[in-house]
Amino acid sequence: MVGNLIGLWILYFLGMVLAVWGLGSLGFLDGAFWAILAAAGFLAFMTCIYIKLTELHAKQKDIEKKLDALLAQQPSPVPDELEPSSSDKLQD
Repeated sequence: MVGNLIGLWILYFLGMVLAVWGLGSLGFLDGAFWAILAAAGFLAFMTCIYIKLTELHAKQKDIEKKLDALLAQQPSPVPDELEPSSSDKLQD
């Protein structure tokens, strides 16, 4: 996860630098380096969380499939006939 965070942070940072550099050359932004750095870190962190949650969801689905397969293999329980049936109650 740390490798993903660092790689995504660099990717987002470079993308934001290019965008802000273009806007700065037009005179819209000046001195926004620290804001770009923080925004790139935040976006990288949120993307890593999304990736991790997606992996966990896939693992959960896999475990559910395995449990369903195990339950399908298990024989159905035989009901106990400790109580008299309804037809026996009517005859009494």
